[in-house]
Amino acid sequence: LSDHDTKVLNKVQRRAYQLDMSLFNCCGIRVGWSSVIAIIPESFSVGDVLDAFMALMVLRTCREVQGGLPKSVQAKMVFNIIMDFGVGLVPLIGDIVDVLFRANTRNAMVLKDYLHEKAKKEAR
Repeated sequence: LSDHDTKVLNKVQRRAYQLDMSLFNCCGIRVGWSSVIAIIPESFSVGDVLDAFMALMVLRTCREVQGGLPKSVQAKMVFNIIMDFGVGLVPLIGDIVDVLFRANTRNAMVLKDYLHEKAKKEAR
């Protein structure tokens, strides 16, 4: 991987960890800011909208890789964000599934897989 792509990947992985797993451990399951924000009871889905916004910010960072991010990779990431948002709208059960789904972590893995495949192709 190039230095730039390594920095982007590290930044995305750090943000994903903060959003999905950084706050506390509950019954062996790590919980992060994304899950806590998603349960904001102020108004219908405000927390879920904030959660989706933060996930889109992670996606924006992913797009900073050299050569840009292919549309197919972006589509996988957007799908993860939409699933996370849609499931999060279901009261209580959605919040539990949201803790387990971890869209940001999934998107960090998608980026990592893409960058490793890209590096293999460039090495040939």
